[in-house]
Amino acid sequence: MPAKMGDHTTRAAVAGVFEARFEPIRNPVTGKPHLTFIRLPEGFEFREAEVVSADLIGTKSIEFNHQKRYGALARVAYGPYGIIDD
Repeated sequence: MPAKMGDHTTRAAVAGVFEARFEPIRNPVTGKPHLTFIRLPEGFEFREAEVVSADLIGTKSIEFNHQKRYGALARVAYGPYGIIDD
């Protein structure tokens, strides 16, 4: 399923193998989304990523269940020499 960047949520899944859901971290007082970003102008993994809350669930041969963990979402294109800048 493609990212829905407008509402800052997304998910990925392979039926019967794993599911991953991502949403903004929440303000602990109000519960409202708290948009947070990491910027690495010289980064080799990404230049900018949104910090998110991640739910990761695996089934069958790779069982795991990690709720409300750190996640980072970034749009990145890599070439033979690293990140391709827009």
